[in-house]
Amino acid sequence: MLWKKERGSYTVEAAFIVPMVLGIAFMILYLILWHHDRCVLQADLQDRVFLMAEKEKKESGPIEELQKKMWIMIIDKKEISSNVLLIKGKVAAHSRVNIPLLTFMLHGSQKIELEETYPAKQPDEARRYRKKEEK
Repeated sequence: MLWKKERGSYTVEAAFIVPMVLGIAFMILYLILWHHDRCVLQADLQDRVFLMAEKEKKESGPIEELQKKMWIMIIDKKEISSNVLLIKGKVAAHSRVNIPLLTFMLHGSQKIELEETYPAKQPDEARRYRKKEEK
């Protein structure tokens, strides 16, 4: 009689545990993919700003070229601007997948907005330029 009483207990426990384990596994996978895309965006932005500062490349490539490297993000905007002293780059992207629980854990946002700044002139040249402007 004891045998028949415990027969379905493993099924009930598995019905609770398996969805939790799968949910955690998928959440970890999503965060890994999100972090990959963030690193790709950051590296691309740094490269483009640096190359523009070194006068090796004037314009940034099309968004489609960078979009091919992304796994779960869609690029909203990518812009690089420059003035006499600084070169500034900005990139923004959002997730293709909207997961409500994950949105809560990421503080309501599945967006990435990155900025990078690089000096267009050497520090001594920039100081001379600022002194000229002050006069």
